[in-house]
Amino acid sequence: MIDKKERSKIKFISMDMYENYKNIIHTYFLIALCCTDSFHAIKKISDEPDKIRCKVMNRYKNDKNSNKYYLLKYKHDLLFINSLKISDNHFKYNKHSKYKVSKSYLLEKMLNINNKLKYAYELKELYSIYHHLM
Repeated sequence: MIDKKERSKIKFISMDMYENYKNIIHTYFLIALCCTDSFHAIKKISDEPDKIRCKVMNRYKNDKNSNKYYLLKYKHDLLFINSLKISDNHFKYNKHSKYKVSKSYLLEKMLNINNKLKYAYELKELYSIYHHLM
Protein backbone atom coordinates (compact mmCIF):
# COMPACT_ATOMS: atom_id res chain seq x y z
CA MET A 1 0.00 0.00 0.00
CA ILE A 2 3.04 2.27 0.24
CA ASP A 3 3.71 4.23 -2.93
CA LYS A 4 6.69 2.91 -4.96
CA LYS A 5 8.42 6.31 -4.76
CA GLU A 6 8.15 6.25 -0.94
CA ARG A 7 9.39 2.64 -0.79
CA SER A 8 12.46 3.58 -2.80
CA LYS A 9 13.54 5.97 -0.02
CA ILE A 10 13.58 3.31 2.71
CA LYS A 11 17.14 2.23 3.48
CA PHE A 12 16.75 -0.13 6.47
CA ILE A 13 14.06 -2.49 7.70
CA SER A 14 14.26 -4.22 11.06
CA MET A 15 12.64 -7.66 11.20
CA ASP A 16 12.79 -11.11 12.68
CA MET A 17 14.64 -13.77 10.70
CA TYR A 18 11.62 -15.25 8.90
CA GLU A 19 12.72 -15.97 5.34
CA ASN A 20 9.41 -14.98 3.69
CA TYR A 21 9.61 -11.48 5.18
CA LYS A 22 13.08 -11.11 3.73
CA ASN A 23 11.80 -12.10 0.27
CA ILE A 24 8.95 -9.59 0.48
CA ILE A 25 11.31 -6.82 1.54
CA HIS A 26 13.67 -7.53 -1.37
CA THR A 27 10.72 -7.50 -3.77
CA TYR A 28 9.06 -4.29 -2.60
CA PHE A 29 11.87 -2.29 -0.99
CA LEU A 30 14.62 -2.52 -3.58
CA ILE A 31 17.43 -0.65 -1.81
CA ALA A 32 16.52 -1.50 1.78
CA LEU A 33 18.85 -3.57 3.90
CA CYS A 34 17.29 -6.17 6.16
CA CYS A 35 18.42 -5.87 9.76
CA THR A 36 17.58 -8.53 12.32
CA ASP A 37 15.92 -7.03 15.35
CA SER A 38 17.86 -7.21 18.60
CA PHE A 39 15.59 -9.77 20.30
CA HIS A 40 15.94 -12.30 17.48
CA ALA A 41 19.68 -11.66 17.08
CA ILE A 42 20.27 -12.36 20.76
CA LYS A 43 18.05 -15.45 20.66
CA LYS A 44 19.87 -16.88 17.63
CA ILE A 45 23.29 -16.17 19.09
CA SER A 46 22.27 -17.68 22.44
CA ASP A 47 20.80 -20.82 20.87
CA GLU A 48 23.85 -21.68 18.75
CA PRO A 49 26.18 -22.89 21.54
CA ASP A 50 23.45 -25.26 22.74
CA LYS A 51 22.86 -26.66 19.24
CA ILE A 52 26.58 -27.29 18.86
CA ARG A 53 26.73 -28.78 22.37
CA CYS A 54 24.04 -31.33 21.48
CA LYS A 55 25.85 -32.39 18.29
CA VAL A 56 29.16 -32.75 20.12
CA MET A 57 27.53 -34.58 23.05
CA ASN A 58 26.06 -37.17 20.68
CA ARG A 59 29.59 -38.10 19.61
CA TYR A 60 30.20 -39.30 23.18
CA LYS A 61 26.87 -41.07 23.79
CA ASN A 62 28.58 -44.47 23.67
CA ASP A 63 30.81 -43.43 26.56
CA LYS A 64 28.35 -41.91 29.01
CA ASN A 65 30.83 -42.17 31.88
CA SER A 66 33.36 -39.91 30.17
CA ASN A 67 34.12 -36.44 31.48
CA LYS A 68 33.22 -34.94 28.10
CA TYR A 69 29.77 -36.51 28.02
CA TYR A 70 29.15 -35.58 31.65
CA LEU A 71 30.05 -31.92 31.11
CA LEU A 72 28.05 -31.58 27.90
CA LYS A 73 25.00 -33.40 29.32
CA TYR A 74 24.82 -32.16 32.90
CA LYS A 75 26.65 -28.82 32.99
CA HIS A 76 25.21 -27.22 29.84
CA ASP A 77 23.43 -24.58 31.93
CA LEU A 78 26.81 -22.86 32.25
CA LEU A 79 26.58 -21.93 28.55
CA PHE A 80 23.62 -19.67 29.32
CA ILE A 81 25.08 -17.80 32.27
CA ASN A 82 26.82 -14.49 31.60
CA SER A 83 30.53 -15.23 31.92
CA LEU A 84 30.98 -12.20 34.18
CA LYS A 85 28.67 -13.85 36.71
CA ILE A 86 30.48 -17.20 36.86
CA SER A 87 32.63 -17.45 39.96
CA ASP A 88 36.26 -18.58 40.09
CA ASN A 89 36.26 -18.45 43.86
CA HIS A 90 33.31 -20.62 44.86
CA PHE A 91 34.22 -24.30 44.89
CA LYS A 92 31.68 -27.06 45.24
CA TYR A 93 32.17 -30.79 45.52
CA ASN A 94 31.46 -32.52 42.21
CA LYS A 95 30.42 -36.18 42.48
CA HIS A 96 31.56 -37.00 38.96
CA SER A 97 35.10 -35.66 39.32
CA LYS A 98 35.24 -36.48 43.06
CA TYR A 99 36.77 -33.14 44.09
CA LYS A 100 35.78 -29.52 44.55
CA VAL A 101 35.58 -27.43 41.42
CA SER A 102 34.39 -23.96 40.43
CA LYS A 103 31.78 -23.25 37.77
CA SER A 104 34.39 -21.42 35.71
CA TYR A 105 36.61 -24.53 35.77
CA LEU A 106 33.74 -26.73 34.55
CA LEU A 107 32.86 -24.23 31.83
CA GLU A 108 36.47 -24.04 30.67
CA LYS A 109 36.71 -27.84 30.53
CA MET A 110 33.47 -28.02 28.53
CA LEU A 111 34.54 -25.34 26.06
CA ASN A 112 37.88 -27.07 25.52
CA ILE A 113 36.07 -30.18 24.25
CA ASN A 114 35.27 -28.56 20.90
CA ASN A 115 36.56 -25.44 19.12
CA LYS A 116 33.21 -24.66 17.45
CA LEU A 117 31.46 -24.77 20.81
CA LYS A 118 34.08 -22.49 22.33
CA TYR A 119 33.89 -20.05 19.42
CA ALA A 120 30.05 -19.94 19.51
CA TYR A 121 30.11 -19.33 23.26
CA GLU A 122 32.71 -16.54 22.92
CA LEU A 123 30.67 -14.85 20.19
CA LYS A 124 27.57 -15.04 22.38
CA GLU A 125 29.47 -13.44 25.24
CA LEU A 126 30.94 -10.69 23.04
CA TYR A 127 27.53 -9.84 21.63
CA SER A 128 25.99 -9.89 25.10
CA ILE A 129 28.63 -7.54 26.49
CA TYR A 130 28.38 -5.23 23.46
CA HIS A 131 24.59 -5.20 23.60
CA HIS A 132 24.69 -4.45 27.34
CA LEU A 133 26.97 -1.44 26.72
CA MET A 134 24.62 0.02 24.09
